[in-house]
Amino acid sequence: MKVLILTPIHREKDRIGKKTMGIPFYQGQASWVRALTKIGHKVHVFAYTDSIFTPNAVKMILQERIEKQYPIFFGRIRRRIEKYYLFNPGNWTRSWKLRKLIKKTKPDLIIISGGISSILPWALKGVESKILLFSGVNPLTSSTLLERKLLKEDLIDAVIENDKGYAKNWKKLGARSTVVLPISGVDKRIHKKLSLTQKEKKEYSCDVCFVGSITSDRARKLKYFT
Repeated sequence: MKVLILTPIHREKDRIGKKTMGIPFYQGQASWVRALTKIGHKVHVFAYTDSIFTPNAVKMILQERIEKQYPIFFGRIRRRIEKYYLFNPGNWTRSWKLRKLIKKTKPDLIIISGGISSILPWALKGVESKILLFSGVNPLTSSTLLERKLLKEDLIDAVIENDKGYAKNWKKLGARSTVVLPISGVDKRIHKKLSLTQKEKKEYSCDVCFVGSITSDRARKLKYFT
């Protein structure tokens, strides 16, 4: 089967500098690529966060620094950009590139990693591929306007969620079908016990630890806990 994965790129490179088809080695979607390839599928990747008008490395470094120093502010700006995705000229260019890639690779299946807001719905109209949206958030508070638009225009065949309650919420928003599965897995090259040095213990020890995207509801909960 030919699979096309639409994914964000969260950083320019990770701590070992390796990449899997352009995705940093430790990013979850890179594990998807490795797993699908291992079982015999032909995989292509479209990075929907790639910069259009500035060098991608510059964009990623600035974004990473701002997100690290001002996570709440960054989340608000990101949601504002998501809201007006139709007016972003870069999104039109990405959509043409995606359309061209779909025509060239002719995928049987398109997997969209959730949080997408940087293409336009027409890029996926009329394609013969099955289209799955992989999500891991509450769509009532954290789905993008584009994702809701894709559901409204019936372009998503199924939403894959890791929470039964969230899956029900996707149904309320108009999802044709939902499947509850763990969209994260175990990669033995990544998920293994580590022995931290005293310096690392001092640097990373904390009372409250959160790993994930800073959505509005999660920000409120973190504020409560801290």
